[in-house]
Amino acid sequence: MLKPMLKKTINPLHFIAPAATSREQATVIAREKGCEPPRLLQRRGYQVAWVAPFNTPIKSFDIKQAKKIWESQEALYLPGYITAEQVNFQEEVRHSHALYRQIINGKACDELLDAPYYSGRLLPVYDMLATTEDEADPQEIVTLEFDVLQEGDVIAENLWIKLSWLSFIEEDPSFRLRFSFGIAGYENVAEDFQRQRHAGNLTETVFPESVLISQNKPLAALLQSLLDIDQVAYVERIIYFNAPKGGAQFHQDVEPGHFGVVYAQLSGETVWISLAKNNLVKEIILFFKDEKKLDLLADEIKPEFIQFLSHLVKNPDALSAYLDERENDPLEVFINQSPSFTQQLLAQGYAYQLSAGDLILLPQKSITNCNWHSVYCTSDKEGEALSFAIRSTP
Repeated sequence: MLKPMLKKTINPLHFIAPAATSREQATVIAREKGCEPPRLLQRRGYQVAWVAPFNTPIKSFDIKQAKKIWESQEALYLPGYITAEQVNFQEEVRHSHALYRQIINGKACDELLDAPYYSGRLLPVYDMLATTEDEADPQEIVTLEFDVLQEGDVIAENLWIKLSWLSFIEEDPSFRLRFSFGIAGYENVAEDFQRQRHAGNLTETVFPESVLISQNKPLAALLQSLLDIDQVAYVERIIYFNAPKGGAQFHQDVEPGHFGVVYAQLSGETVWISLAKNNLVKEIILFFKDEKKLDLLADEIKPEFIQFLSHLVKNPDALSAYLDERENDPLEVFINQSPSFTQQLLAQGYAYQLSAGDLILLPQKSITNCNWHSVYCTSDKEGEALSFAIRSTP
């Protein structure tokens, strides 16, 4: 059985007004539509729209419906799923926010983890060996390397915490801490479940609030039923701190051996636009068939980008493949920065608001059959979140 939904905010969010509308005007429009106060979707220098949740009770769903949603590669939205349990971890979340603020104020992460609050839990199991910085990665802040000890003997090597900025924009102090092992980007870490397990334990040692996901029995039961597996495991764990006006551009999280991702909002608020890749492709094509929207697009992105994409959308397979290219500026700018396109996705019901206690499950079957998502931080302060990959135990 699915755990009861606790919140009364329904997905989707409503499009309220263009970003150029004043807050006062947007608030009046939201009130007239019976919505809560509006949020401005903006991220690192560009604004896309005012949105607001509608005060309608959300419908629960059974496991059969959940499987159908998951197989279609659409998000499973679980508002209020950990609200009750989260009350017991307020002190831990407070410490994590303090860690965030000290790091953005220039404190060294290794020195902060040497403080009694952290070292008392890390030692004698986790031995910090060294800190490194990858000069080829401008987003990396530092990588902390660990061995795992048992009665003084090394039982797992080369675990690490990689601390990275989420963008190249100096005004955006959003960052993440990724817990893994081995050579990042080169190894198939899914093949070494034991070190994945140790990296997960390291996450819980530094951020005890992680157990809100990793030791959540109702969530484990849901995922085991959803995926038809005997036991679920959470690997490649990431702790996010999204700052105001930060977030993430459209992307997918496909990794070998993983079923998808569970994301939990512990503080602050984010708005997600999430949809299956095949639906994202369909929405792009539909947009370019609408002459009125193309007229609006002329004021939003470069004319050469419009010309390129107008030709590309004639071949859906080529468009789908282009989404996965590293260098795809015309498409990247369009899906992330066009207010007209974002408003179309909002109108189709692909937006979700996550507040503290809310979860979203994102299926990631394959590169061609997966969930794509974009995130906007709509809080006045930074928010903490957990993002763990889902797999079965060997």
